[in-house]
Amino acid sequence: KWYIAEGAIVSPMPVPVFTWLVPTILLISAPLTAGYLLPPAVRAFFGGFSDGEAVPVLPPAEPTRMMTVPVLILTAAIAVLGIYPGFMINTFTDLAKALF
Repeated sequence: KWYIAEGAIVSPMPVPVFTWLVPTILLISAPLTAGYLLPPAVRAFFGGFSDGEAVPVLPPAEPTRMMTVPVLILTAAIAVLGIYPGFMINTFTDLAKALF
């Protein structure tokens, strides 16, 4: 975010309002991000219940077919595309040439 803000300030923009608007938005987004990411982390590492009661844990269970099939398909696709990447490279190269 720092480099984006620095680039927005230094670069000549067609609309001058962006030279101060982009860094302002980035500065506002940083505390907002911390505001929604910190509470779950604090609860996870420093206790979630006020009365000292332990957090209930569900027993482990076997995944259903609805969970297993997508994982297996994605695993097979990653293995095939990792071993034979030429198809994807050629497809995206042709797409980039057509667009640009």
